[in-house]
Amino acid sequence: MCTPVVDDLWNKPAYILSLLLDEMLKPPEERTEWLFWVDRDTIILDQCRPISSFLPPRILNQVAASTKAHEAAPKDEDVHLIAADDWNGLNNGVFLLRVGQWAIELFSAIMAFRHFRPGTELRFTEQSAMEILIKEKRFKKGVRMVPQTWFNSYPGSLKASTYLEGNDEKGLSDWQTRRGDFLIHFAGFGEDDRARSMNSWLDMLGKTHFTPEAGRVQRNATPDIEAYWEDLEPIEIQ
Repeated sequence: MCTPVVDDLWNKPAYILSLLLDEMLKPPEERTEWLFWVDRDTIILDQCRPISSFLPPRILNQVAASTKAHEAAPKDEDVHLIAADDWNGLNNGVFLLRVGQWAIELFSAIMAFRHFRPGTELRFTEQSAMEILIKEKRFKKGVRMVPQTWFNSYPGSLKASTYLEGNDEKGLSDWQTRRGDFLIHFAGFGEDDRARSMNSWLDMLGKTHFTPEAGRVQRNATPDIEAYWEDLEPIEIQ
């Protein structure tokens, strides 16, 4: 990412596309199954949580083998992108992407978007292009929009010291970071404010060894994640 492939923020989908193509050139047994993308303005808060905990449950080999050809494919096999919205719509600063043809087609379409639809307003450049595309019939079935609190919480006005020492959640919005969250994303900060805030949080987290103190977790996403995938129904495409 340090060397631009294309101009401006479009370098991000270009780089992701290059990663996907590199993986698909490998034999299937050697490929990465999922990519976890995070923008550089993020910090992992809970280093004990595996990223795989956000994925749909793995289909057991014996169950998959017993599925008859005429039956529907396991529901999690349709999931290719796991992302979250904020108040502006899609935020693609953090998301999980299954490596495969679907992902290559999506990111190829993102890269081509501004050239083949030049009259479309893209308020957030490549992020807006991605949001438009994943709502279209071609890609909609493969997308799952999950709660922002899973892996894309924002600090807002929350200070590192309050995160560490505070016990009162009064006044905090649901999207604001709490002890127990996996990640904090400094989206929307200016360069100087972002650097100061991230350094403050990193200093604080270094003292705690990036592990929430036992008994002081304010939010645990695990029950919500498990319930979400348990209740998942296939998306019907109109």
